[in-house]
Amino acid sequence: MTAKISLLSRMFGRTENAVIAKMYSHCIGQPLMVEPLAGEQLIGAYMMGAVDEIVHPQASAVETIAVMNISGALVSRPMPGPSGGGPQSYEVLTEEFDDLVNDPKVDAIILRLDTPGGFAAGLLDFTDRIFEARNIKPVHAVVEHMAYSAGYAIASAATKVWVTRSSGVGSVGVVLYHVDQSEANSKAGLKVTPIFAGARKIDFSPHMPISEEALKIAQAEVESHYTAFVDAVSRYRGIDAQEVRDTQAGLYTGTKAVDIGFADAIGTIHDAIGSLAAGDDAEVVEAEPTEEPDTDEPEAEATTETPVEAAVAAEAEPIDVVGLIVGAGLSMEIENALLRLKLGDEDAPVRVSHAKKVIEVCASSEQPELAIGFVKANTPIETVRNTLMENKAAQQEDIDVTLPAQGVNTRTQFPTAWDKTIEKFGGKP
Repeated sequence: MTAKISLLSRMFGRTENAVIAKMYSHCIGQPLMVEPLAGEQLIGAYMMGAVDEIVHPQASAVETIAVMNISGALVSRPMPGPSGGGPQSYEVLTEEFDDLVNDPKVDAIILRLDTPGGFAAGLLDFTDRIFEARNIKPVHAVVEHMAYSAGYAIASAATKVWVTRSSGVGSVGVVLYHVDQSEANSKAGLKVTPIFAGARKIDFSPHMPISEEALKIAQAEVESHYTAFVDAVSRYRGIDAQEVRDTQAGLYTGTKAVDIGFADAIGTIHDAIGSLAAGDDAEVVEAEPTEEPDTDEPEAEATTETPVEAAVAAEAEPIDVVGLIVGAGLSMEIENALLRLKLGDEDAPVRVSHAKKVIEVCASSEQPELAIGFVKANTPIETVRNTLMENKAAQQEDIDVTLPAQGVNTRTQFPTAWDKTIEKFGGKP
């Protein structure tokens, strides 16, 4: 009897977990812009009650470039509940994005994506906002692992789309699920008799097979969302709508995504930050020379020298400053600080070497948080060491002179250097 009651409560969405019931009612019978396998897994997880909290990553600004994280399944509005804050929503993402667009201290925005997609409702309102913001400041999308369906709609609206060699985009399509559990009801000894008014009222009831008319209605709704999706990607990316349709919701990885026009460049978030921090001109330099070569001059011989070695050998020949800084293995914060300085060919190798030494010295002194300030100010290494030593000394002199409460064993509460020496060799003070 208990099993039947439990099954009946799940059939009607009356579970003990309000989030499961709410998400189930939203997923089933609703158009979803989600990669098909991920969509089935998502619904299966909610039906089994395996709902985990998804923490909403807050947008964080690095210098004048803001990085906005978008990950996991996406929904239209916030759905908090007993299991946590729930998935990210277009409503909250729009608010966060608008704040960054309107922030005068932010010059550019990076959308860092790893999502299989999500709800159709509310999506294009958000992506249109991204598309419009391109006229105000650069918006780059960096796809890490995946940006499928609704996730790709978000990426496609950006000024430039970056993919890694292994990350995927695409799945421009719409899916709607109808669950027919009438046979399961029969096997469980349950018979559901709907009492209703209005011919279409129970078209999508899970307690009976879907009718042909209801199927046509559902298909028409899916087609409507699909057309809007295709037209949006076509407009955002400048691709003919028929070409987008011809992908048949296919998935594209790395260079294949660039080849079909779904992405612009292969690179990581560091590459995107480097490109933005160096300005749009950096992208032109990476392609072809803007000036016509002098035909009277002999062509330069091929060389295997690194950019730094080449610059030392021939001062007139420029090095790839952005590539040098991005490839130095520095933290994102320090990397971006150097890029914002717009260093010349001679200064860049020196400043990168200085930054590495500063990071090493600060780390050994257990004060890594001070490295960024020293790097920005180009503080001499000797001064850095002296400053760190002074900080250490000041910390040791900062002794709490508050008298202990009455009855407290001062020898235990405030051990002396002699006590620590005894303990070091296994004794007790």
